[in-house]
Amino acid sequence: MQKCLECGKVFEDDEIAYWEESRGEFWGFPAYETMSGCPHCEGAYEEAEKCESCGEYFTLDELDENHLCEDCREDSDEEE
Repeated sequence: MQKCLECGKVFEDDEIAYWEESRGEFWGFPAYETMSGCPHCEGAYEEAEKCESCGEYFTLDELDENHLCEDCREDSDEEE
């Protein structure tokens, strides 16, 4: 799964949007770069995994070593 860093939507790997952007000319020929992004807003995205507690998807930076999101981590700290 992937999560958009712009709009926050979660999507499958096969849903990634691809398009070409012009980069001017190279030796007199048009130059293009293939870009990829979120299928909803074309924003940047990162790999996402489920939180072991709530089941929501988060980027790997948002999860701790136990695969818990910040809210679930705080809830588990309060219970102890």
